[in-house]
Amino acid sequence: MSGRSSPPNKYRRLAAKPLPIVNEITFLAETGTGTTPAPSSKPPAAVIRPMRKTINVACESCRKRKIKCDGIRPRCSSCESREILCQYPSAYRGENFTAALKRRCLEENEKSTSFQEIFSTLQNCSDKDAMTMFNLVRQGVDPKYLLKQMKECDFVFQLAVVPETRRRYQFPYLPTMPIRLQTPDNPYLKSVLYETVFLQPDDDGSDEESDSSSADTQLGRYHNVYMRPYHAAEVLDPLIDLVKPSKWTAVIADDRLMRALLRAYLLHEYPTFPVFHKDIFFQAMINNDRRFCSSLLVNVLLAEACHCHMGIPKREQFWNPQSLKYKFLAEAIRLWELERTRVDLVTVQAATLLNLVYSHNGMDKIGEIYLNHALNKARQMDLFGDHATIDNERMFHARVFSAWALFNWQCVQSYYYYRPPLITDPPAIPLPDPEKHPFWYGDFMLKYPLSPTLIPAQCGQHFKAVSGLRAIIHDMAACGYDETPYPEDSSEPVLSIFSRLEKWFSELPTALSPQNIVFPWQLKLHMEMYLATILFSSKQTGISESSIIKKETAFSTASHAASRLETVTRLYFIRHSFEYCDSFLTIHLSFVAGAAMDALKVTPAHEASTARSLKSTIILSLKGLYEQGQHIHLTSVIYRLLRDRLEPKDLELLQNHVDWDPLAPEEPLLIQYAQSHYPLTMGSKEADPDGARLENLVKQYDQLAFEESQSSRQS
Repeated sequence: MSGRSSPPNKYRRLAAKPLPIVNEITFLAETGTGTTPAPSSKPPAAVIRPMRKTINVACESCRKRKIKCDGIRPRCSSCESREILCQYPSAYRGENFTAALKRRCLEENEKSTSFQEIFSTLQNCSDKDAMTMFNLVRQGVDPKYLLKQMKECDFVFQLAVVPETRRRYQFPYLPTMPIRLQTPDNPYLKSVLYETVFLQPDDDGSDEESDSSSADTQLGRYHNVYMRPYHAAEVLDPLIDLVKPSKWTAVIADDRLMRALLRAYLLHEYPTFPVFHKDIFFQAMINNDRRFCSSLLVNVLLAEACHCHMGIPKREQFWNPQSLKYKFLAEAIRLWELERTRVDLVTVQAATLLNLVYSHNGMDKIGEIYLNHALNKARQMDLFGDHATIDNERMFHARVFSAWALFNWQCVQSYYYYRPPLITDPPAIPLPDPEKHPFWYGDFMLKYPLSPTLIPAQCGQHFKAVSGLRAIIHDMAACGYDETPYPEDSSEPVLSIFSRLEKWFSELPTALSPQNIVFPWQLKLHMEMYLATILFSSKQTGISESSIIKKETAFSTASHAASRLETVTRLYFIRHSFEYCDSFLTIHLSFVAGAAMDALKVTPAHEASTARSLKSTIILSLKGLYEQGQHIHLTSVIYRLLRDRLEPKDLELLQNHVDWDPLAPEEPLLIQYAQSHYPLTMGSKEADPDGARLENLVKQYDQLAFEESQSSRQS
């Protein structure tokens, strides 16, 4: 065997198996070379590691770079430090990657089904209907909304928006006006609007022509505004037909869609919160006049207009990168970074409008920077002064209008948020009389279906009146929330404010009197007067040092105003409904709902009729908040918080009047998208406004939801 040749050396030698590591104490005990130490009487303390926070899904950037993501939204720490775009595939924090894929798959399937149904309908319908559908598709109408209209009724009839000539909407739960509001001194029960809604005979509509003739004799040539809802009207403004927004924005090139957005803004938002003079602005868009128009202002305006257009899908989700509002707002923020140092009128207007957009988004805490910027630039321009150095008549006109618009908006942001005013005094130049200078304010015409009469909106009278009211509210904020308020034992400032309110109310023009108001902004003018009175009176009743007479006067004033506020709110709904966008309704509806909830808690059990009346008010207000929440994110958050305060039996009642399934999974409230100082307990003298700010309430809501989910997992 020794002569056998060794095998070729083509295999690698393997290392020997390592010996096991023997514990020193065990080795000594086994070999007998040492003694085993006595075991300790106390076992060593176990080291408890903190539980690592579970991140359901990482952002796309961290996934690509294969690093850990902390899941912070809207931008994680890694993307924040690198200053790069941070996008999550999930819609909210609790949604994992698989659930996000399922959701996207369902959305795509629904979208595909909608497209197939629309295509099938286009094949089978008449040429006229097909052209109507095609035009709506070109305007950007949501496919789901389009299909809904097609399925509910005749397509052309529905899209023509031809409403009933008598009462169109009915109160939920209880169909009549509550008895507690039907007092002899209630002026709104003698109004033309109330009589046309409640006292007109409800026929089957067979003799419609004779009814219209009698109504025409009773109400005059403008009877359509009392017989039909406001959203049925069409805005007629020749300047809008001439503008080409595509010259001012790079987001989209569809001028037809953007003109539709401008009309929706003019119809639903401009009369309540104007930021610029519409005629000067639109003429500047046409003439390319950079003094009164800029790309920044146009993009902000289109972002704000998106929540006014019923055809824009998911218009309340301003954080959705696929939404048109997000794209316009992102472009506006990009332009803002380039132009914010400019000291001119359009920059002030754009900053004011940006603050308004962020407030509607429930992000006024972040949007404060824009309002402060607008005020600082306005002071540099002496916008609230006498404009003595301005020689150009058009510039003088635009500056005076913009000064009052900015003053009015800061009043809303101060008084209704329990803060002192941001401006010391109102603008120095008073507004002209709308009767003597009707063209100074700029107006637009309204055309109702099946009526050849063009109706003026009369925005000038409203702007003049609301500016006078806001000047009084400005002093209310200074009296109630200033760092150096008036002495609490002094009744002179309080009585002076009440006296000014009475004088303002008595001097309202005929079109704005309680007997004649009908347009949404006219109704909200009266609603705001009563709400401001309630808040101011409630603060006086909460002052311990106040005299008994002063407290009783304030209490009776607040009670009287609350009754009138609910009356006008109900008239608003019965004629116009709460379905269409009206951002200023949020403040009024949330107060009416909260006040009714508080009253229901102290209502004795034997007063069943009073309890039913209050429940009808709660359901009506929450229904309005729900419907407005389809347009405005802030309102949807307020609706969720107020809804979850209801008792289970009241929740069942609410379910019959809103499109809500309690068993269906609901998207959680997003803390990062609810950074608002809005106080949800307005008018409650015992409530702490800081503790009731929306941002703090949403944090508590999120914490409770997290604790419930944790307890359900453990069980």
